[in-house]
Amino acid sequence: MDCINDVMILQEKLQAKEDEIQRLKYQLQEEKNSSVVEEVQQIGGVAEVVDAADEENHPQS
Repeated sequence: MDCINDVMILQEKLQAKEDEIQRLKYQLQEEKNSSVVEEVQQIGGVAEVVDAADEENHPQS
């Protein structure tokens, strides 16, 4: 009977670890997504500055 209890306890611990892994994977993906969004926003900001400078240097009548 003790073996069955041990197996059940180990299964619960395993499930908890698997749940934690899924949560961490999701958290990592969210962090990757937000850093990509930040990079895109920075690139967009740089592109706007470059476009503005280009317009100043080469105005289109």
